[in-house]
Amino acid sequence: MDVQVVKYDLMSGSVTDIAMFPFESQASVYSLNPEIVADLAADDEGLWLLYAMSDSEPNINLAKMDPTTLDIEQIWDTRCPRENAEAAFVVCGTVYVVYNTRQASRSRIQCLFDVNDMVVSEEAPLIYFPRRYGAHASLKYNPEEKQLYGWDDGYQIIYRLTMKRKLLV
Repeated sequence: MDVQVVKYDLMSGSVTDIAMFPFESQASVYSLNPEIVADLAADDEGLWLLYAMSDSEPNINLAKMDPTTLDIEQIWDTRCPRENAEAAFVVCGTVYVVYNTRQASRSRIQCLFDVNDMVVSEEAPLIYFPRRYGAHASLKYNPEEKQLYGWDDGYQIIYRLTMKRKLLV
């Protein structure tokens, strides 16, 4: 199965580039959203692709893409399980994966992966996301507005975030 990433110029109204990514199978990146086989994210550090290599691969994979050429620059195994995952978002090169909790009305970040190895899952913020209708269909971070946009069964939910700067040692 191939996944296409299409670069579209809103000003000219035309497609400017297409990248094809061959996957071994049509594995969903999040087990609770089986229709999502690849998830694009953009943050302050670039363009990211979250995906599952195959049905037998237990973890979410991450690829950093060149936003100009759509070429893959680097690939990581996030070590964040796909099982019980509902969505993920990327902030400053860190993937935050949201999972269902025992309480049916909420989800929370239970795994994170930092490409710079500065933040570990044990430091994951204890943030609960209300689920009013079902599972989050998508979570996207907007670096300019410092907000997280969620979509839950057709409804948009906006989460305002307060971020701390990563400290380089």
